[in-house]
Amino acid sequence: MTSEFDPSTALYYGDSVATGYGHGGAEGNRNSDARWGRGAGRVFEVLSSRPEGTFKGKDIVLSSGVLNSGLDIDTVRKQLELLQGRGARSIRLLGTPKTGTRFAGYNDKLRTLSNELGVTFLGGYEAGDDGVHP
Repeated sequence: MTSEFDPSTALYYGDSVATGYGHGGAEGNRNSDARWGRGAGRVFEVLSSRPEGTFKGKDIVLSSGVLNSGLDIDTVRKQLELLQGRGARSIRLLGTPKTGTRFAGYNDKLRTLSNELGVTFLGGYEAGDDGVHP
């Protein structure tokens, strides 16, 4: 049985990009699903702290935190494997800005990892005036 992805019922985790897409841009706090400035390691900690059953059968949109911590691909792998292992119905991984040198190569590595794990990679995006956020 397949059903369409519904962004209004998805769970959004990660950094400021996730807050923008799923939480109205709110800053969040230490324990919220998404928070401004959160790095990949902290995103993994937050995902790990959620009770068993939180992700089961849910659509997840993940902004991994690499915008804040650098391209820690091993930690992003752990994030995705945790979500898969806890029964997420689908996972959509957000990319980084397409232009500029600050995040050069990030989207290629995130795409490769997504393909390897069978996760949907949403690709890079056009950044706004700050060079980071859509």
